[in-house]
Amino acid sequence: DIEIKFKPSASGIRLAYFNVRIFACDSIVAAELDGEGIERMIDTLTTLIDFQCVGIGEKDTISVEVLENVGSSLVNIINISEVQAAEGLSIINSNSPNVLQPGDKHKIEVEFAPETAGTRMAVFKIEHSSLGSPEYIRLYGEGNGSEINVVSEVVFLNPICLGKFSD
Repeated sequence: DIEIKFKPSASGIRLAYFNVRIFACDSIVAAELDGEGIERMIDTLTTLIDFQCVGIGEKDTISVEVLENVGSSLVNIINISEVQAAEGLSIINSNSPNVLQPGDKHKIEVEFAPETAGTRMAVFKIEHSSLGSPEYIRLYGEGNGSEINVVSEVVFLNPICLGKFSD
């Protein structure tokens, strides 16, 4: 077996030629390889947003930059969709900006508002016009707190002499 890897250091088409000599049958096999290096346009700044613990009935909102245009031309954010839903986890704003100029970053605002206790995870897909699309962002959160309503009641007893039991 022969394994050949291609790791371009610049954009453009690269060609390689090589010969393999097979001693068992005294022959030479010639091969030509080509590959194209493509400029990276998008850098994923985060793939995980962790809210940690949020109280049941409370809400936590985080604004975070998730993508950066590291290339030399425009990149369009085409769509953001939910791949895996989870109670209480959502993207509430993703309009910042939808066309990324070189050097621009795309920001989303996410929210966790748990209604029940427990850990959950949601996955969102961000589709863009650059190679490597889509990007996936995972949201984690834990609903923390009691779901049981405790009713407190005070009971008043009649006065009792020391050393005696009440009836």
